[in-house]
Amino acid sequence: VTWWHLDDSGEFVMQTGLPIKNPVWEKASEKASLYQGLVDPTRCPTKLFIYGPPDSYDWLVHDDEADVCGKLVALNIFQCPDDNLPDAEDLPILRIAVLEAGGMPLVSPPNIPHAVITLNECVMVEQRRVCNLFLDEVSYLLQKVKYWRLTPIIYDYIGVTLSDENVLCGELLPSLVSQFHRLDLSNDDDKRMGERICASLYALASFPAHYLMPDSSRSSLKSTLSGAPFNKILTPSFKLKLDLHWAVRRFWKKAGCVLSVEGTNTELVEDGGHMGSAVYRDFQPIFGPSRSNLAQ
Repeated sequence: VTWWHLDDSGEFVMQTGLPIKNPVWEKASEKASLYQGLVDPTRCPTKLFIYGPPDSYDWLVHDDEADVCGKLVALNIFQCPDDNLPDAEDLPILRIAVLEAGGMPLVSPPNIPHAVITLNECVMVEQRRVCNLFLDEVSYLLQKVKYWRLTPIIYDYIGVTLSDENVLCGELLPSLVSQFHRLDLSNDDDKRMGERICASLYALASFPAHYLMPDSSRSSLKSTLSGAPFNKILTPSFKLKLDLHWAVRRFWKKAGCVLSVEGTNTELVEDGGHMGSAVYRDFQPIFGPSRSNLAQ
């Protein structure tokens, strides 16, 4: 089992299980019941992926508590009594996918918290790619890991190439801007592509520490993004959504339960995070029912 984690650098990951000659696996076993109906019965299931929603990482994995105790602190979905969980409406929806030997490749998008269970042995081949249309996700990962005690693998494309102002100003920025100007924003597919381009450009403009370019170039980029046609997508609400996505918490608030205020599930605090907290047993979070204040 590989417990809850994010991939290394905010990248896409494509994984393929190579075919197995004469596979032998127990289709009627208790383990097989986990993935019955999800796989081709003629192929051997090799890995079961369990995905949380994009915004569920801090709910599933408690990094700051892990920094204190030196062990992974995460929700064990297989050993968690119902009374250790918050109210049902606060629970994230998990999705599962099965990788088969000789089956279709599996592509995981950036920054989706996931756990992986090995079902049967096979050779798995994977390819990882950072996408220039998802630099907002690269910045999310870089914002998060700056608080970690140990830094994960950061690809040279991020640490070296995207820190080269000649690449940024001479290649990447002109390419993204040119792509945007070729779009028809009245078309739904083009509009979605425009949102991706704008999210990456806004990340480039917002994080001098992540993407090195002259101050004059960054000021020019900000001015471009504030005008037409970019401001049709980069509205205040669009930028606020990205700003909140990047405002990762440094400290996990530990009042002992999830707070609810005036009918909402959680209370916003100064740093933009949520006062969603837990106590811990055997390195696992134990949530309580919703409370209306810290005293409760």
